[in-house]
Amino acid sequence: MGYRKREKLNTSRCVMRRIVLYLVLTIPLIPSLSKANPGYALQFDGIDDYVTMGDNYMLANSDFTFEFWISTSYQAFAPVMGKSNGSDVYGYTFEINRSSGKIDYKRCNYLGQSWTTSHSTITDGLWHHVAFVYENSTGFGKLIIDGNIDEQNALVTDIGISNAPFTISGNWGMFQGMIDEVRIWNYQRTVSEIQTYMHSKLAGNEQGLIGYWNFDGGQGDTAHDLSSSVIDGRLGNIDGPDTADPAWVISTAPIARIWYISVNGNDGTGDGSESNPFRTIQHGINVSSNSDTVLVAPGIYHENIDLFGKAIIMKSQSGAESTIIESLNSGSPIIYTNCYSIAFTVINGFTLLNALNTPAIKIDTSNISVLNNIFESNTNNIWPGGGGIGAWGPGVRRISGNVFRNNSAYSGGAINNIFGTVSIDSNIFESNNYHAVYLEHSDSSNIRYNLFYSNQGGLEISSSWNCVISNNTFVNNNTYASIIPWVLHHSKIINNIISLNAVGIAGFASDSITLCYNNVWQNTVDYDGIIPGEGSISVNPLFVGGDPANYHLLRSSPCLDVGDPNSPLDPDSTRADMGAYFFDQSYSILDYSLISPINNTIVNGANFVWHSTTDLDSGYTVYYKLYWDINPSFLATDSSVTLSDTFFTNQEAARSLRYYWKVEAFNYHALPIYSNQTWSFYLNGYPTRPAPFAPENGRDADSTALISWLVSTDPDSFDAVSYTIQIDNDSAFASPEVNQSGLRSGIILDDAFAIRLGELEGHENLQADTRYFWRVRADDNYGLSSDWTDGTNWFVYLAQNHPPNAPDSGFSPTGGEEVISLTPLITWANGSDPDPDDHAENLSYAIRLSTDSSFIGFIYYDTTGIGLNQIQPVAELADNTRYYYEIKTIDDGGLSSGWSARQDFWTNHYNFPPEPFPLMEPLAGTKQVVANTHFTWGGTVDYDPNSSFTYSIQFSPDSTFQWIARQVAGVNDTAITIATDTIALVGAYPFWRVVAVDDDGLMRIGGIPEQARRMIILPPGDANSSGNVTGLDVVYLVNYFKSKGPAPDPLLAGDANGSCSTTGLDVTFLVRFFKGMGPAPRRCAQ
Repeated sequence: MGYRKREKLNTSRCVMRRIVLYLVLTIPLIPSLSKANPGYALQFDGIDDYVTMGDNYMLANSDFTFEFWISTSYQAFAPVMGKSNGSDVYGYTFEINRSSGKIDYKRCNYLGQSWTTSHSTITDGLWHHVAFVYENSTGFGKLIIDGNIDEQNALVTDIGISNAPFTISGNWGMFQGMIDEVRIWNYQRTVSEIQTYMHSKLAGNEQGLIGYWNFDGGQGDTAHDLSSSVIDGRLGNIDGPDTADPAWVISTAPIARIWYISVNGNDGTGDGSESNPFRTIQHGINVSSNSDTVLVAPGIYHENIDLFGKAIIMKSQSGAESTIIESLNSGSPIIYTNCYSIAFTVINGFTLLNALNTPAIKIDTSNISVLNNIFESNTNNIWPGGGGIGAWGPGVRRISGNVFRNNSAYSGGAINNIFGTVSIDSNIFESNNYHAVYLEHSDSSNIRYNLFYSNQGGLEISSSWNCVISNNTFVNNNTYASIIPWVLHHSKIINNIISLNAVGIAGFASDSITLCYNNVWQNTVDYDGIIPGEGSISVNPLFVGGDPANYHLLRSSPCLDVGDPNSPLDPDSTRADMGAYFFDQSYSILDYSLISPINNTIVNGANFVWHSTTDLDSGYTVYYKLYWDINPSFLATDSSVTLSDTFFTNQEAARSLRYYWKVEAFNYHALPIYSNQTWSFYLNGYPTRPAPFAPENGRDADSTALISWLVSTDPDSFDAVSYTIQIDNDSAFASPEVNQSGLRSGIILDDAFAIRLGELEGHENLQADTRYFWRVRADDNYGLSSDWTDGTNWFVYLAQNHPPNAPDSGFSPTGGEEVISLTPLITWANGSDPDPDDHAENLSYAIRLSTDSSFIGFIYYDTTGIGLNQIQPVAELADNTRYYYEIKTIDDGGLSSGWSARQDFWTNHYNFPPEPFPLMEPLAGTKQVVANTHFTWGGTVDYDPNSSFTYSIQFSPDSTFQWIARQVAGVNDTAITIATDTIALVGAYPFWRVVAVDDDGLMRIGGIPEQARRMIILPPGDANSSGNVTGLDVVYLVNYFKSKGPAPDPLLAGDANGSCSTTGLDVTFLVRFFKGMGPAPRRCAQ
């Protein structure tokens, strides 16, 4: 048995490629059947026919593989092909043996010749496949006839250089017969590879293929090389027809045809060629014959495919990731095959998706290889099960290099195989339900080099014999046992890693099982119903780990070299490891050195560079990890992520510290190795940024003016600081007039560094009356600089200053308006300055404020800050006072304008009502009988500035004036006359008051103190003041006139006829009124 080298983890899909165990099956992978579809071959006449490829393919000191198909019945000696002219002491040839009809491979050097002769006779007129595999380091050669090793032995190694051309036939003898499909490879092909592809056409771009002539041109004088070498062969002696040209004939060699399929093809108009492909895979299968290849281009195909039991290769061009077949119909498998012959079918390189109630691939009594596919999200709840593959009946099956993910089934979430012999190797089983694999009634099956993780269960094998479960890894299968041997006989379970599962191994009714040399660790139940045997361990397997998880073994893993000692050695010639992925101990990583930072240097950045190294033997990619620490013992080491490059920048490293650093190289296969050195460096710190101090923005400056800034500090005690200054009339500093660095000496005052403008290099470039921006930075001795100051500082160089102009608008408050605050905000529009550099932001202002319009003895004077056009008195002003103010402008050179126009305002912080005032007439309790009532009161005043007021006389039936029945408002005088009858509408005893109201609505009620007066309104003729006019008033008047009673009060109360006097006529008037002979009493019109 042979092994292919195991490859590194494919982290992009967490799909770890695996050791591929090639089994030499008793049934050939592709049988030698007659070719169903014609191609071409070359027929040589044995007289003078030959083909030459020129002076190429020396293959003097390298591994190689030759392959070709040959058909001959010629029994005599004849060179078939090679690079030698017979007399040359160097070279190699394939020859028909002189006497036996066998084929030789011969190598020559100056010491002599050596050869390998086949056991098989090939001169029977049939087609035979000849291959020769050579290993240069040992000189060992294998002659493989029709896919089987026929002879092998050691040959001479160094064959030197031959100048002879490489020819088919020709040179020192001529071959008679037919040749087809000549292939040259630059490495040793395995028997399995040769068996797999000997009956198939090649694409020409296969890795390691350096010469390929399939002779399917069918005409002309050129045998085209379809490999990347493009070394075409010439037929005969000249470029053109001649008698030495071999004949083009239809080939009968058992080489299959390739049918091309593409999503852009057409089943109706396509012919299945590469340039005119079919559209569907099924159509390609329909037209194919045994031994053919159906080659499928990348794309998504929605089909349910029946292989009709044909012995064909169904293969993707670009692999499973890009070639997807999705089920078209529920209940129908994506691929179905049924074959009762020994024919062998291959399905290679597809993603099979979404089969429902059927396996993705359904196999019925067939021999088949299922290689390098992805089975994902297929569901089959129909007996007997198998979400990915469901196989039934006799047959030899190989399931290798596949990924089964998220499949679900009644039994065997990924694979269900009943009967037959199956090899399940180098697969990934992830997140499948039930047991990922179920085998039943299986004989001599092998389950090896597989990874089972995150499934419900791993492997269940029932009623089977002579099976081997070896070198698998089972991790995190969370519901069922990882391995269930159920009625298993005469079988082995060895060299497996079973870790962190629900159950490790559960055995039932089995006998003669070898259960040894497994690592079963930290499962919920390690063993159930079964007892471990010799060499079993239970320890942490120490996987590489990471996210996504890598289940290769670390160099320190306890699973190295502890497998069954009777197992085949690992490919590194060490005792077998446990688990799916062996650790190759033969590989070594070469020494390598650091480059920078150089040892004991001061650097400005943590930029690490080191020499690359390589894995001398394997070619595995080498990765690196960088370590750094402030302690030479690396006690608190920081490290980089895993790197594939030989450089790294640590952006986060703290500065002003010494660091030690080294690099580790590793590849998960060889022992890690540290760099030859551990070096140190000091990471320089940045000086602090200076802070500009003078001149202030907008100031004028001449050559004697000082430019100064607060000094910078450097965190490194051994370092010193200098300064770079730039002065430019452009704030972007595109072309500074002054650009001087290295400033170390200057005037140092109170932590400020100062230098005169005239001392700077380039100061003579400064132009008068021009605005200049300036900025400064700090530089240390090792090339680090602080940030520049922000560059917004500026001055005007050598300007002639002119006085500014006073503000002339925008004053507030102004025009005698009132302000409530006693510290009012006084504002104005900016003044102006004739100097172009004296902008508004550079001007300040002075204010004078006084209660005297001539500002004699003014009470307030102040100045604003630069750029401010407002001010607020610090102390409160007097209330109810008129103030006057004026503003003048001051520029940055100290010149000022005259005073502005005078403005004025009033303060009115506290608003007072009108002052108290007395009520005059009528007095309280006065009886009113005449037609008009005269009201008078004293005048009031309001001390609020600009305030005015009016009076309002109000009447109410109650003294509280809850209800004002009548009022007369807006009275400007202190007297008013109102008709008595109007007042009487309020009632016979109404209250009255006078209210003074100012223009802010504040009120003062008349009276000192405030009061409301009551009055009595009598009807005319009410002599006895009873409030009513009755006959008693007549009696009252008669008694008064006869001096028998008092006078009416007031006297005019007895005036019934409105004569404004009380006489006997009023008695007569009343008597006539009562008798209905006269009008009602009426008031005196006074």
